[in-house]
Amino acid sequence: MLMLLTLACFKGESGDSVVDTEPTQITYPTTESVLVYQGHGGVSGDQSGNGGWSDVAEAITGQYGFAVEERNSLGDLTQFRTVFMISPGEQEDVVLGANAVADVQAGLDAGTRLVILAGQNNCESRAIQTLLEDLGAPMRLTGELATAPVLTDVASGLQMSKNISEGVLLSTPCMVETGGADAVLYETRDVYSAAWRGGWGGDVVLIGDHRFADDTGKLSNRDNLQFVFNLIEVDPDF
Repeated sequence: MLMLLTLACFKGESGDSVVDTEPTQITYPTTESVLVYQGHGGVSGDQSGNGGWSDVAEAITGQYGFAVEERNSLGDLTQFRTVFMISPGEQEDVVLGANAVADVQAGLDAGTRLVILAGQNNCESRAIQTLLEDLGAPMRLTGELATAPVLTDVASGLQMSKNISEGVLLSTPCMVETGGADAVLYETRDVYSAAWRGGWGGDVVLIGDHRFADDTGKLSNRDNLQFVFNLIEVDPDF
């Protein structure tokens, strides 16, 4: 279970009454759809060398019956259980504006899990770093790149570690600095994914490799597919 930040209580100005602002429990999404987002300079599934997302979309639909939508616009993200952002800023050096960040925050408030994936050509992504900062998420890309594919461990105790046996295979991933977030994927001291929940809504997951789940073959590793499923299963009673 991710470390939760306790929302503070505060005193009203008139008298000593205390208003408790702490919700009773975490908000989890109840929707049955998933978004693959390729806007804001993100990578299209059809780009040469990167493959598409048809295999993982088919697997998610076959496993859960969920609809998987691919698009280049954000809008209402509260309708999605999980949103995969595929390496924003890789094709064009842009950042998410205030309206786009508000869309993302509204999704998080509704319990949506935001999964931001970088790529080997985008380890210093201004779009990713700025979005993380705007959301208050502490983890960052370090700008460093692994020199070879990595079979990573998955941190125990996290919902995302469910049924992972051998490890998740990444393709020369970007490295991640946790900054106080929970390490998710790692090999010895090198971290390639971190997760953070800022309150009582959804969590943010940063992964330094978008190719671990595309159509270029990594899904043949059983734990890669299981990890994708774990990213979808955000309800503790799923």
